[in-house]
Amino acid sequence: GVSAYLSSGFHKDTGLNASLVPHSTYFAFLYADDGDKVFDIHKDKQLPLYNGPAKTYGTYYVVQFKTK
Repeated sequence: GVSAYLSSGFHKDTGLNASLVPHSTYFAFLYADDGDKVFDIHKDKQLPLYNGPAKTYGTYYVVQFKTK
C-alpha cells in the first residue's frame, strides 16, 4: 500500500490504502518524492528511517497497523 502524498515534516496516524491481513507482518519504507507528488518506486529515493529509542537508522522497520 501507499499513503497519500505527505509534505515534509512530522506525520502521525497516517492513513494507508492497502489490503491488510490480520496477524501478518508488514514493513514500512520511506521515500522522498521526485517532485511530481506521485509515488514511483523506480524514480523516488528511498530514505533512512530513524529509530529514536535505539538511536539507529535503517532502511525499513516492522510496523503495526490498525485495521478498520
